[in-house]
Amino acid sequence: MKNHGEKARLEVGRASPTLAEHIIDRVMPTWANLGRTDFGGPVDPVGALRFSGRGPVATLSVQAQIVSARARAAGAGLAVKDAPSFPAYLATLLAHFLSPDGEPGLAHRVRASGEVFDPRRTLEDHAWMLQALADSYVATGSRDILLVADLILEFIDRHLADGSTGYFEDNQGCGERRQASHATLLGALLTLRAATGSAPYLARAAALFEVFRYRLLDREGANVGEIFDRAWRAAPSAVCAAFRPASAAHWIVLLQRYHAAAGDCKALDLMHDLGRRLLAQRNGRGMIATTIDASGSVRDPSLRFGDQMRLGAALQALGRDSELQQLERRIAAQFIDSAPKGCWCETIGEDGESIGEPVSTETLAALVGYAAEARAQVPVSKLTMHAA
Repeated sequence: MKNHGEKARLEVGRASPTLAEHIIDRVMPTWANLGRTDFGGPVDPVGALRFSGRGPVATLSVQAQIVSARARAAGAGLAVKDAPSFPAYLATLLAHFLSPDGEPGLAHRVRASGEVFDPRRTLEDHAWMLQALADSYVATGSRDILLVADLILEFIDRHLADGSTGYFEDNQGCGERRQASHATLLGALLTLRAATGSAPYLARAAALFEVFRYRLLDREGANVGEIFDRAWRAAPSAVCAAFRPASAAHWIVLLQRYHAAAGDCKALDLMHDLGRRLLAQRNGRGMIATTIDASGSVRDPSLRFGDQMRLGAALQALGRDSELQQLERRIAAQFIDSAPKGCWCETIGEDGESIGEPVSTETLAALVGYAAEARAQVPVSKLTMHAA
């Protein structure tokens, strides 16, 4: 019997459904009820953080990713039959996370009973909730959602900004700054801008674009930094100093979206600079490794599913359609076909075998988003559409 890696290599060259069809037919139905609980409180699904002896808990970013995925599916006409109403679930999250301890902002983690487990207010959490709200607004058109979004932005400005540029990672004295949180925030703002045409959202996006240009981007190597200190110096740790090609891929898409919204040619130039670097970093399978060093040498050769999805989105932004089609076949064969139906391999090693990591809700959100973007090209003969 052939192992998964051999099976995947054989199947790459065969005619097969598109990656979007794999996601819609194999993955989304299995996760349609994600977030539903019998007692009404949110609980992190399999793969999220667990705290022994503490009872079930819910993490804001994880829960927001669930709402974002379901809202995008509904907005694209891909909602699965009997899936819970995402607006109702969004309301449940706000009831549990918004000022549960009387303090402003959204708590980082709560118990399913409603008790606050971790009172920190983090940029990542608020950025993901803003993305969930933006996707929900696109799907529903409810103006009430925009009121909550503006409250979140006001909180970020008041409690996470440092008065100069960018944001700190939390409100409890952490001087750390993270690229990923700023990228998520920019993506949410661009979604809100596209949906509303509001100039203030674009102005905020422009400010984050400047943070990217002058703080996050290593211009010499065309790499995107990950973690910085209070003064925006790259984190000194050898582990943190590694670069992730997937981050560059994500910013390629964000720069394309920002250019479309603002017409800023500087964004387009940076997108192409990052694109050239990213294309050169692909391995023999046409995929990107988890981390590299400043010179481009691979430090962690493992392949993450979410990273390859970001590479696919970047290829689409760069207009590399033929390369995208080949990558999609490889992704489907190595990460989806080789896993139990409805699931996927989160990370595979150099041998093509799954490392056995639990699935991630952020990966699920990326999968649904990818399928939603490809909705116009996806045959729907096998699907039955339902309202969310």
